[in-house]
Parts: sequence; C-alpha cells; structure tokens
Amino acid sequence: MQVLTQNEQKYGDYGRMLRNWWVAAYTTFYEYVPDLGLKTARSVNNYVRATKDAAVSSRRRIGEALHVTLLICKFVASLAFFLPIALYTVVEYVLSGETGVALAVFVVNLANHYFEWTRWSAPCSVLFVTVGVITHTWRCGSGDTELERLSPTTIVLEGLKEV
Repeated sequence: MQVLTQNEQKYGDYGRMLRNWWVAAYTTFYEYVPDLGLKTARSVNNYVRATKDAAVSSRRRIGEALHVTLLICKFVASLAFFLPIALYTVVEYVLSGETGVALAVFVVNLANHYFEWTRWSAPCSVLFVTVGVITHTWRCGSGDTELERLSPTTIVLEGLKEV
C-alpha cells in the first residue's frame, strides 16, 4: 500500500484504483467481516434465546388454557349429574320423603290428565322417577339421612317412643 502511495505519479489512475481496491478489500476482510461474524453470531444467539423463551411462555399459556378448559368441563359434567340429584333431594325434603314425592307425581299426572295441560307429562314423570332412583342408588340406601331424621313421621314416632 505504501508503494502505491509513494509511486502515485508513476502508476497514475491505475495505481489509485488499485489502492482503493486494496483499501476496500482490507476494510472488508480485516475489519468488517470479523465484526460481522461476531455480531451475527451474537444476534443469532439472542434470537434463539428469545424464540426459546417465547415457546416456553406459549406452552405454559396453552397448558393453563387446557387446564382451565378441563376444569370447566369437569364442573359442567358434575353439575349435569349432581344438580338433578340435589333438586330431587330438595323436593323430597319439602314433600316429606318418598311417599310425598310419589303422591305429588301422581297428583300432577292426574291433574294433567284431567286438564290436558301438556303431552309431556309421562316423559317428565319417568325422568323424575329415574332421577329419584339414581339419587337413592347414589346414597347407597343409607337409612340415617338428615331427611329421615327430620321428617314429620320420624318426629312423631320418636315422640311416641319417649312416652
């Protein structure tokens, strides 16, 4: 490079062009490319880490969404099973046991037959009886339920035993 600078008059425009090419090659291969390689490697490393962190974060969010969806499905399924049982238990408590429920279903069916309110009376009765059977099966036939201890018949019988 010094030779080209010192002999600029001797080589003229060709020497200046050659010197500029030499400066460009030196700058490119000795200054720019090594820094470019290091910066590119550092940048690629940063992108890989960011992509990995984003993938982990996305996986966690998807996992939480699936977990919440599973909990909602479990809640709806248990509600679909236990709500009719709870309603039947409340009706049974209000009507003082199975006899009151059977009598109420019979009276509603009789009134429906007489007044012809709806044609869904028989399917509703079958559904109500089915829920009652499932409720009693679910309780496994336990005889010491809260309903049986608080029913008017039990209170009267317990009172008669005390006398």
